[in-house]
Amino acid sequence: MEFINKLVQGWKEQRSRDRSSQKRQEEAVQALLSAGVTPQAKERISRQLSEGRSTFSSDLSVREYLLCRESGFETLGQVMGSSFYNISLFGVTGATLGTLTRSEYNPDKYISSTGAGLKKASGELAEITQAQLKARTLAVERMLAEARLMGAHGVIGLKFKASHFDFSTRLTEFTAIGTAIRLPGVKDTKTVFTSDLVGQEFWQLYNAGFVPKELAFGVCSYYVKCDEATRQVIDPTLWNVVSGTSMANQEVVIFTQGLYEARNLAMSRLTASAISAGADGLVSMDADYTMQTIQYESWNKTFHDLVIHFVATGTSIAREEHAAAQRAAGKPLVCLSLKRGMSRSFDLESDYAFEPADLDDEDFSETDIGE
Repeated sequence: MEFINKLVQGWKEQRSRDRSSQKRQEEAVQALLSAGVTPQAKERISRQLSEGRSTFSSDLSVREYLLCRESGFETLGQVMGSSFYNISLFGVTGATLGTLTRSEYNPDKYISSTGAGLKKASGELAEITQAQLKARTLAVERMLAEARLMGAHGVIGLKFKASHFDFSTRLTEFTAIGTAIRLPGVKDTKTVFTSDLVGQEFWQLYNAGFVPKELAFGVCSYYVKCDEATRQVIDPTLWNVVSGTSMANQEVVIFTQGLYEARNLAMSRLTASAISAGADGLVSMDADYTMQTIQYESWNKTFHDLVIHFVATGTSIAREEHAAAQRAAGKPLVCLSLKRGMSRSFDLESDYAFEPADLDDEDFSETDIGE
């Protein structure tokens, strides 16, 4: 009887834990849907703020952290936002409504069940583009929600990771991670800026009178339809080889043109994002792309369509005049000594903080500079 009582008691306790876990999960889902902070993260941040603890987490390097501290920036902690996004069935099947099977030998190659691929003509895969943009927006909004809870002015050193899009799972994922900071002498603001600039770059930008606005994105998923001439080049029949169609090296022009189209659309969205944020321009720009192949048979001939996923990022900045007291006035500039034969490791005090009087005329002799 005692064994049965223990068994029943254990079952009740486990059921109670499951209900509690389910409730917390539902609360976390609701928080994410409203671009808020999950209860677990809110508890952690609130506890740290209420205890007045100065302990922080950061992905800044030692040199970057010391330079931020020397400039008066307060490092608050690491913040993160993430989003898994599902692509609609129409988005991955296209107008042909065909199914795609991933190649066993090439993870970036898919076999279409139809004889027309995904689209009947080259053009943007709008459903996939919109989903990737939405995933990035949600991830950044959730990261900023954590930063606001910490009382941050901005997020620097922002890094992001995007999953390789898989047509078979119809999922895309995006995660943004950065370090929340407070600026010296700046009152609380309604907006929190985002920047992928590291500590040293942000410090130089800020002291030059510029402030980051946001990390801008430009995304495009573009479909390139393989025509008959291209097919003869990349997958020739015996007749194509005998007739000399595919004997010589030659450019696959429609694939090149497709990459240009994807880039142009992504860059246009990147620029539009910067303009809407009231920025003067973009710095620290980066562009990356991945390519996938859609293979199908038509009239006993093999065609290979191309899918290009192009992503462009950059930190939008604007000039903003700061009062002298708000700047890190008098702080050292990063200088490179031109003294011949000088070889030493950098030190925060000696290399970032020396005065002009520390340099002799011989340090900048014409011979040294010329060499």
